[in-house]
Amino acid sequence: MSYCLNPNCPKPQNPHQNKFCQNCGTKLLLAERYRAIKPLGGGGFGRTFLARDEYKPSQPHCAIKQFYPQSQGTSNPQKAAILFHQEAERLEALGKHPQIPELLAHFEQEQRLYIIQEFIEGQNLAQELTETGAFNESKIKNLLRNLLPVLQFIHSEKIIHRDIKPENIIRRQVYSHSSLAEEKGNLVLVDFGAAKYLNPVNFAKTGTQIGSASYVAPEQSFGKAIFASDIFSLGVTCIHLLTNVEPFDLYDALESELIWRHYLVANPVSKELANLLDKMIKMNIKQRYKFVGEVMKDLENLDKQNDIQIEGNKPKVRVALGNKIKAFSSTVSSKVSEAIALDWTRFHLYYEDSIKLYAPKARVAEYLTQHNSWFPRCATPMQVSPMGANAYDLLIGRYGAFNYEQEVRIGLELVPPDDRGIYRISTIPLADYTPPGYEVDFQGSFYLQEVPFEGTKFTFPESSNAAIPAVFTQWIWQLNLEVAVQFPGFIRNMPATIVESTGDRLLRQIVRQVSRRLARKVQKDFHTSVGIPLPKEIT
Repeated sequence: MSYCLNPNCPKPQNPHQNKFCQNCGTKLLLAERYRAIKPLGGGGFGRTFLARDEYKPSQPHCAIKQFYPQSQGTSNPQKAAILFHQEAERLEALGKHPQIPELLAHFEQEQRLYIIQEFIEGQNLAQELTETGAFNESKIKNLLRNLLPVLQFIHSEKIIHRDIKPENIIRRQVYSHSSLAEEKGNLVLVDFGAAKYLNPVNFAKTGTQIGSASYVAPEQSFGKAIFASDIFSLGVTCIHLLTNVEPFDLYDALESELIWRHYLVANPVSKELANLLDKMIKMNIKQRYKFVGEVMKDLENLDKQNDIQIEGNKPKVRVALGNKIKAFSSTVSSKVSEAIALDWTRFHLYYEDSIKLYAPKARVAEYLTQHNSWFPRCATPMQVSPMGANAYDLLIGRYGAFNYEQEVRIGLELVPPDDRGIYRISTIPLADYTPPGYEVDFQGSFYLQEVPFEGTKFTFPESSNAAIPAVFTQWIWQLNLEVAVQFPGFIRNMPATIVESTGDRLLRQIVRQVSRRLARKVQKDFHTSVGIPLPKEIT
C-alpha cells in the first residue's frame, strides 16, 4: 500500500504501484525514492510514517517525519520550523551510533519539510510497561547500563536531548540470522526534535521551554536546560517504570519532590539503587548529579556489591485476602519494632473534589454501579481483593516519615446509592487482621450532577461536533478521614509540630492515593470503556 502525505487528502490509502494519489493527485514518492506505507503517530510539530526506500534493491524500511504544526503545537510556526530543521542537524552531528536513529535525508518537497531517518523496529518502554507491568530492579539497572553511555556520548557532542521519557526509548527488535527468531536488542534513544546545543555562547541564555512536562527538570521548564536536566528526566523515567505510576501523580507540591518509594510494596528495590535514583531527580541542581559519568560510577559501585540488601529487608508471608491469596510484607519498619506507646495520636482531614465525565448521568451511574469491574483495574498499584458483592480488601501502600513507616491495609465498602442518589464509601473490619499500631476511619460520599455544555467549549479527539453529548456529569465527592497512630518512642520525643507534620503527611499520602489518583484513573477508564473520547476543555 502507498499512503498519501497530503494532510488534507480525504482518502490517503492508495495501491502500492501508484505514482500519484488517486484521490488528490499528490506525488507519492518523496525525492523519487521514499514511499510512505502507513502512519505511525503524530504530535504538535508533525506526523511520522513507516516507509520504504525504493532506491535500494532490498527496499528497507525507514521513517518519514513530516513537518505539519498543529494549532495546539505552537503559537509560532517559524520557531517550530527551526526546531524541526535543528532535529536534522542534531542527528547529522551525532553521525552513526547503534543506539541513535541514523539521519538518511532532510529536504523540502511541495512546500513541506521532511526528515528521513532509520526506522527502529520494536516497542517503546511505555508500550512495554503497559504490556508487562512495572519494571523490577534488574531491568532498571540494565536500562541505566544501556542508556547512560548513549547519554554520555550525546553530551560529549555538546547536545542536550531535553525530551527523555518512556515513549522516546525503544527496545530494538532484532532477528537471529539462523532462525529468524525475535530477540531483544539494545535500547535506542529517539526523537531529537527538542535537542539543543550547549556551548559557552548560549549557556546563560534562556531557550525554548520544551519537553514533556511530567519529566522535565525545574530549570528546563524555565528554558535553561543543562546536561543535568537529561539526568533528571532519565531518573523520572526509571521511577515511572518502577512504580507504573505517572510522574504527575507522584509529585507532592507540599514536599516539592516525587514521593515514590512507598509504591514498591510488591516490587522492592535495594536502598542503594533508590538513593541513586533520588539523586538523579533532585530538584536542586546542586544536589543532583552534574554529569553522566558520576551516575555511571555510582552504578558500577552498586553492581560490585554482591550482597545487596533489599530495602526494608521485610519477610514475605502469605495472607488470605477474601477468596484470593496474596503475598506482601506484613511488618512495619525496624524503628517501629521499638516499644509502642499505649496512647493514640489522632489526625483528621476533610477533603472535597470533583471530576467531569463527559456523558449523561444515567450512563455514568450505570458504569459506577459495576465497580467490581473497574475498581480493581483503577486501584493499581494498590493491591485489591474482593470481599463479597460491595467490599474490598485494600493494601494501599507503605507510608510515613523519619524512618517511621506503616503498610496501610483497610477494608473498604462501596454502598449502592440511596433514594437521593448519594453513594457512600466507608471502612469495614477485616477478618483475622489487626492493624499493627494504626487505625484508619475512611468515610466518604459522592453524588452525580448533570450539567449542560452551554458556555463551555471542548474539543473531542477523533470525534465530530455532532458526536458531542449535550450534557456532561460532574462527579462530586466529600471525604472525612481520621487516622490514629501509636507512634514509637523516637517520634513521641520529637517536638509537637514534628509529630503533627508526620501525621498530616500520612493523611495526605492516603488521600492522594485513594482519592485523587483513583478518580483520575476512573475518569480515563470510564471514557475508554464506553467508547467516548476524553475531550480537552478550552479556557
